[in-house]
Amino acid sequence: MAKKPPAKDKKDTPRFDDAQIADLIDARDVAALTAALEAGLDPAWTDTTGRGLAHFAALWGDAAAFDAFTARGVAAVSYDGNGETPEHLARALGHDALAYKITRLPPPPAITETGYASLADIRRASRENLSDHFGYLVQKGGLDALIALARRETGAEALCAADLLARGSDGDTALLKICQQGALGKLLDVDLWKDRPDEFSKLWQAVPQDYAKAHDAEAFLAAAHQAQLQSYVQPDFSLGRRPPKTANAQKPQSGATAPKPPKR
Repeated sequence: MAKKPPAKDKKDTPRFDDAQIADLIDARDVAALTAALEAGLDPAWTDTTGRGLAHFAALWGDAAAFDAFTARGVAAVSYDGNGETPEHLARALGHDALAYKITRLPPPPAITETGYASLADIRRASRENLSDHFGYLVQKGGLDALIALARRETGAEALCAADLLARGSDGDTALLKICQQGALGKLLDVDLWKDRPDEFSKLWQAVPQDYAKAHDAEAFLAAAHQAQLQSYVQPDFSLGRRPPKTANAQKPQSGATAPKPPKR
């Protein structure tokens, strides 16, 4: 039977000063930072700008440091105060090999297709992280999941143009990413827009002409309007009228009066 290791006292748990970690980052001391993680540094540590160790490895373009940090629990995909991920920083500084490496990693659970129960969840995540989760979901191949969620939403919660037109930290919109993936046709889905075809019109105005010309948006919009009309519940104009007489009811003969009820 294996013996349990002795419990550690609080005094045995190393505490790391933020300034010391910042100094190690400034010195690019990957070995010391790795040792700190192994000694108990919180993998979710960030500086005052919200950047974690993976962000700094990306800024350095150091794939070995990135691997060392993420192997010890540091999130490969997280957002800093500007809504930027390590991938964004690596790409911005020309570290394309590392940026590509990060894109090939599986996304964290909060970004996967099963991480959202509704469009409201995506909107909430975007607000809380000051980032465009619609664009990130599309970028990671989650357009089909996004459309599946949108088909279930109606009224004020339905998909709207603003959801796909917000700009991410890379300056691109979710709509542009959809176009670049050659998936613009998937948005021409009547179930997505039959409640608010006007939102489709707003969205389509932002589609680059080179992509828009391959689709008959006018015909689709007409179909969406028709579906909207058919979805309305037709009023029952018979309500409030007297019920029709049954076929067995006897009509009094012409000139005859109805018999009076007997006196009691």
